[in-house]
Amino acid sequence: MNVGTSTEDTYRTLAPLLESPYIKQLGPKHYNRPNGLYHTMVKEIAGYTVQGVIWYQGEADAPKASLYDKLFTALIECWRETWKDELPFLFVQLAPFRDIECKGEGFLYIRKQQEKVSKYVQKAYMASIMDVGMEYDVHPKLKRPVGERLALLALGKVYGHNILCEAPEVDQVMKEGNSIRITFHHAGEQLVVNGDKLNGLQVSTAERPVPYTTEVKANNLVIILDEEITSLETINIRFACSDYEEVNLYNSADLPAKPFKITI
Repeated sequence: MNVGTSTEDTYRTLAPLLESPYIKQLGPKHYNRPNGLYHTMVKEIAGYTVQGVIWYQGEADAPKASLYDKLFTALIECWRETWKDELPFLFVQLAPFRDIECKGEGFLYIRKQQEKVSKYVQKAYMASIMDVGMEYDVHPKLKRPVGERLALLALGKVYGHNILCEAPEVDQVMKEGNSIRITFHHAGEQLVVNGDKLNGLQVSTAERPVPYTTEVKANNLVIILDEEITSLETINIRFACSDYEEVNLYNSADLPAKPFKITI
């Protein structure tokens, strides 16, 4: 199927694959038809000079989260082919969200898929906003931090400024007695916890939660277990791995740490 195609054949092909009768109802003129926005909007401005793309999307993909990295990678390739240029793509990891009627369970997996795209697609860079979501609004109202973080990425990755523009992410993990030391990339001068305690951290064995305290030293997060854990026990560490969190671990550029899962 060619990108941008909008024929009846498209719907007959897509509807069974997506198991959605709604696709059949859209019709070849519906504004939400498959490839419709690309065909009538994006393709129409192709050829105009642009420096790159800013992208914020993904909530509606939660029911098919396992496909997100493939779909997003294909979109990036498509737009670059359309412009005949390897356009930088700066995109935003999904914000935290939880609601009674519309839960964000699939968001966790999409966030993981988004980070995967940032690692394996050239010139694709991800901004984290795990600290500015709204628990009961899928469209968070704090827009300024999002724009500022995308601007930092653009300055650092597209325009070549020597600045700290990426969110902290796990580099190395070491177990030392009853402590676990997690070293971060992109910490800058110092990791900082904004508040009395670190939010969003869970430590457990396969059977139960494990009590702990934390310390931050330079670019290290040290987790001090309240009890000795034998070498036979598996320790699971999860950070910001639920539908809604208020991350408060930052680097020196005031960028929040990305979600992560670690098994020791």
